Amino acid sequence: MKEKLEIRKMLKAKKPQFRRQNAGLKKKLASSWRRPRGYQSKLRLRKKSRGGYVSPGYKAAKEVRGLSREGLIPVRVSSLNELKELNKKHIVVLSGTLGLKKRLAIIEAGLKQNLRFENVKQPLVYLETKKKEFLEKIKKKQKKVKKSSIDQKVAKEAKQKEEKQETDKQEKEKQEKDKLLTKRQ
Repeated sequence: MKEKLEIRKMLKAKKPQFRRQNAGLKKKLASSWRRPRGYQSKLRLRKKSRGGYVSPGYKAAKEVRGLSREGLIPVRVSSLNELKELNKKHIVVLSGTLGLKKRLAIIEAGLKQNLRFENVKQPLVYLETKKKEFLEKIKKKQKKVKKSSIDQKVAKEAKQKEEKQETDKQEKEKQEKDKLLTKRQ
């Protein structure tokens, strides 16, 4: 297996960049590969000077095709349930859409199972730093909630005072009107 991985590495180093025809000449053409279809296209006719042409001969050996550099099977993980099914033959690739809380939980569980991560360089260091950031974020939120709850209480008390003052004014006005009406009769 190791020999085939080394052979694949050597072949990949020799493999040309398959560029789209005229990609360097026209700005609107991306360099990603597109098959040339022109009748007089030299690249379609596979002339040497025109660059590499995609063909099956550039494939890696079947046993190592799709494996990571270490020879492990990469598996995208987006939940803890998916992580439970993996063993040491697999390498974990964390999904890009994961939030921080779930990402930290998956890394912790993976470290307990002695799994490797492809898109996290140093899982232990990453785990510690991100946990600190996460805890700070939670504390800030709690402070905001406390401040907002205090502000809400103060606002409620102020509203209640204003309402009482308004009702008192209305009652006084009614009493004055009643006095005026009773005096006229």
